[in-house]
Amino acid sequence: MYPANAGFMKDVDRSLPLAERRFHLANLLPSRAGEKAHYHRALTVAGVPSANIDARFRFEGEADFFPAGGVHLLTHGGLQRQRFVPTFGIPPWKRIYGFRTDVAVEEMLIPIISPRRIVKIKLTLEAHYHGDTVLCAFGRGRRYLLAYRAGIATAAWQPLQVIFGDNLIELSESDAARYAANSFTFNRGNESYLVMPDGLSDKLLAQVRERGVTPICVDVSEFLKKGGGSVQCMIGDLGSVLE
Repeated sequence: MYPANAGFMKDVDRSLPLAERRFHLANLLPSRAGEKAHYHRALTVAGVPSANIDARFRFEGEADFFPAGGVHLLTHGGLQRQRFVPTFGIPPWKRIYGFRTDVAVEEMLIPIISPRRIVKIKLTLEAHYHGDTVLCAFGRGRRYLLAYRAGIATAAWQPLQVIFGDNLIELSESDAARYAANSFTFNRGNESYLVMPDGLSDKLLAQVRERGVTPICVDVSEFLKKGGGSVQCMIGDLGSVLE
């Protein structure tokens, strides 16, 4: 259901034959660890070679590690055991999620993604425990970035401003709550598109269009209500393929 967590495709934006691609499988939290074998099998059947990241490091794939402009963003936060804890209210408990990727995995990712630079972004809101719910790089060269300032550490905002400048679009709280950052970008011919969840503000859609990208809004409300997340959560990006 959440293949964006399956891992990440190296050189996702290069057009390559399947056999020349390499998909690095994620190390999911314990309750989802069994998914890894299924993703590996599906990739093998499709003819896509796969590789493993050192199992010592929790790492949830392109949900927390993705190209943006000329760099790769690595989002991370404190890891916790998922559990329910008692609280005052209705219901009388709350669920502890924690974040999903250990920042220490950077040492494994540097040689894979070299010579591209990795920029670490610390996440701060447990409701947005994956980076692809607060950040979305889109357009040709993924040169534009949607970003929810409240979802990342204060110190991380300035580096994003330096990298993206006027190409940075700050998300409102209401658009972020509908997981606007969990959108999927793709190009076709000379056109660039961004598949986004329904219900976003006219202002945000206009900002996307102003950058020469066509927004395509789709109804993913059932997924949002039952599972959380939006378009990107449902996609494992295997990139452009040369036949």
